Amino acid sequence: MKNRFTADFETTTTAPAAVWLWGIMDINNTKKFFHGLSVSSFLGQCMRLKNPIVYMHNLKFDGHFILYYLLKHGYTWRQTREECRGRDFLALIGGGGEFYCIEIYFKRENKKKPCKCMLWNSLNLIPLPLREMPKTFDLPHIYKESIDYDRHNEPCEVTDEEIHYIYIDCKILALSINKMLELGLDRMTIGGCALNDYKKFIGQARFNYLFPQLTIEEDSKIRTAYKGGFMYINPIYIDQSIPGGIVLDRNGLYSYILGCAPLPYDYPVEFEGKYIYNDDYPLFIQFLKCQFELKPGKLPTVQARFSEVFDRNEFLESSEIDGVFQMVQLSLTSLDLELFFEHYYVYNIEYNGGIMFKASNNMFKNWVTKWQALKEKAGREKNPGLRYIAKRIPNSVYGKFGTNPICHNLKPEIDEEKDKVILSRIEYDMTDEDGNFVINPETGEVQTADFHLINPVYIPLAVFVTAWGRYETIKRAQQCHEENGEISRFIYSDTDSIHLAGFKPPKGFDLDQEKTGAWKLESAFSRGKYLGGKKYFHEEFVFTDDMKIMRNGYTDIILKDHVVFSGMPRGLHKNLTFETFDYGTYCGDVLRPRIVTGGVILKKSRFIIKSTRG
Repeated sequence: MKNRFTADFETTTTAPAAVWLWGIMDINNTKKFFHGLSVSSFLGQCMRLKNPIVYMHNLKFDGHFILYYLLKHGYTWRQTREECRGRDFLALIGGGGEFYCIEIYFKRENKKKPCKCMLWNSLNLIPLPLREMPKTFDLPHIYKESIDYDRHNEPCEVTDEEIHYIYIDCKILALSINKMLELGLDRMTIGGCALNDYKKFIGQARFNYLFPQLTIEEDSKIRTAYKGGFMYINPIYIDQSIPGGIVLDRNGLYSYILGCAPLPYDYPVEFEGKYIYNDDYPLFIQFLKCQFELKPGKLPTVQARFSEVFDRNEFLESSEIDGVFQMVQLSLTSLDLELFFEHYYVYNIEYNGGIMFKASNNMFKNWVTKWQALKEKAGREKNPGLRYIAKRIPNSVYGKFGTNPICHNLKPEIDEEKDKVILSRIEYDMTDEDGNFVINPETGEVQTADFHLINPVYIPLAVFVTAWGRYETIKRAQQCHEENGEISRFIYSDTDSIHLAGFKPPKGFDLDQEKTGAWKLESAFSRGKYLGGKKYFHEEFVFTDDMKIMRNGYTDIILKDHVVFSGMPRGLHKNLTFETFDYGTYCGDVLRPRIVTGGVILKKSRFIIKSTRG
């Protein structure tokens, strides 16, 4: 791929923020490297590169420096490409502040057509810290270096060491992205790459037949059944010292589902009341209202996503509140409905119709097989970069099918009082089905809304891929929950993993360290403690390549600490011990971004483990 580059900024750590060094590198020729000392000279170099795509790792940080400069130097934010001329720019920023792209249009002397530069957030393509890329992509003799990040808070000369530092950062990113581009994965995000690759594999015509364009109304109804993975911790193990256990992971769960599970295609058909089996439409979503309570010995499987009185993310044991059973509105796939009746007593049920689908189990089979073959080839050739990509692509495609067509985006502005960039909701002019503006009869002005619509991909596919994932994991978790009699072995599950007390392998599991769809032994621990979802501490055994427990020269078993804690930087993990891993523990200081004049700085903040218990 020609005219693709990587770039990085080095910035001051105190306000006002400023760029004191930048680097740009050609992805196809890492000897082609440019550097400078200001945002102005960076944009000048981008203009000279003639319509480049420039990847920046964490555009949310670096992008604030660029947006501040553009808005303070006569560039105008535009809502659409059609509006853009010289000295205009676009910014694709999600409603939650996610940065995807900044597109800048430069005015060229004596030429009518402007040149442009697209800045892409490479974190959306390779969601890894830069320091992990050399190992992940097997980049020989290169590793992320370090410098004194505070030195340039006072004016001083840039050293050769600092230039070499940013050169290495650009090179790590360039070599890593080039591994993707060599496989034709040239879209802005990993999901976009996966979907584009699948479309090319089966052809656009067949894709359009299998996954036709649904209306926004159809998408919205079906989307009510779209949920994430099964993440649940057994209450008896919360904040307890567990004397040993194992973690099993499902190899390529979503790849396995895509390759063999019945999945929806074609136009859906609505039905009234309760679903009646239809051989042509075997998959369905059932809308219902009911009261329920968990059966003894069963794991909870249902969430009240539309309720104002229940936590929408909590797996409920009952619809009871203060001694009164509530009627709860549910939207369940056929798989979730089966689990619901297996795990709960259900009362006063009202069936309110639903949507049914045709099904096929071979739409993705050959495409998944292609990537599995590449993964196996990478294993034989000891090519970790190819193996990483071959695992990521088939696991990333389903999410793109679930893209929400109702989009809330943000636009950058300057807060004149505080002299910094702020992000605010874009107000879009409303149009009717014929494309005519909707006029407010009272004011005579065009009505606006804080969202706009894009074409859906095919939400039923994403709904049932995740439903199959929950179904497979919950079935196995329930088996482990019942296996040991009165005391459950089941500790915790998160999407494609099951954590169990004790070291005995569970019955009936297909155990294999590599095979897609099988369960692998991810780890074994001598002691464990769980504080909540994605919050646990293990003292883990270290295994050799042939899965034997490693010992030192004195035949003592070697243990290592393994911390998983959502939101905690990895650098703080080393500050914890098994005994201090508890509510109220101060783990150290973290750096949190703060938008200031000129861009962004990182301010220290205390990280304390807080209880999420009521």
